[in-house]
Amino acid sequence: MEDREVSDEKVNLVKEFFKEVKGIDLTEREIRNKFNNVPETLSDDFKTINKNEKEMKEYYCKEDYIFDLVAANDWSLFIERTKFTIEICKDNKAKNIIDYGAGCGFSCLEFAKAQFEVTYVDYKGATWEFAEWLFKREKVNVRMITPDEYFSEDKLYDITYSNDVLEHILHLGRTIIKMAESTKVACILFYCFSKEGNFSQHIHLMPNAGIYLHTLMRMHGFNSHEKVINNLFIKKPYYGYYPEGLKWKAKYL
Repeated sequence: MEDREVSDEKVNLVKEFFKEVKGIDLTEREIRNKFNNVPETLSDDFKTINKNEKEMKEYYCKEDYIFDLVAANDWSLFIERTKFTIEICKDNKAKNIIDYGAGCGFSCLEFAKAQFEVTYVDYKGATWEFAEWLFKREKVNVRMITPDEYFSEDKLYDITYSNDVLEHILHLGRTIIKMAESTKVACILFYCFSKEGNFSQHIHLMPNAGIYLHTLMRMHGFNSHEKVINNLFIKKPYYGYYPEGLKWKAKYL
């Protein structure tokens, strides 16, 4: 496996986090080794756990996910997805956005810098801790809630964003229903399929699960179409509902 290409900026960011928050002074080589090794480590760990709520939560709270997600968020693909979402938000005069499965918080950071009201959703684990530190470091205001808090709240959002998360969700149907109910007009979701996984529990959805997922989305008011090459953009149709101050254009339909 080739080494991941990760910028010096991201290496220094991780080094700064571990020194300030954990009191650990990692070397650049140690950090780059982690960037390269954790995908295989996490994959091996995933195969050993029981796919239930408790063990899934513990798995996604692992510290190794800091290295995995910081490296991934340095890829042009993730940067393009965030820029594309900001463009659509501005075109449609959205005011707030929620990022479900926000990880290390890099997309939330960009949304906040673009002057949107931002809500971060993820487990309270290592990546939550990193994101909380990142938002404070960059002096941005991002509301942070857990998935349990998200499911229990009664709040509407202009945009729901979720990047490569749907294939990791244990209760996929419940999550999609919640996204449909809590999104005012539009929902932007990106996801990818895994080459290996467990379709019956909706964890690491396999490529042949595409028809199932698309059907499930349509059942709950979403349309799917390719707008960015190799990425799926899903938008909720209008139903004639226009919240006060939110005038949506018929764009990207």
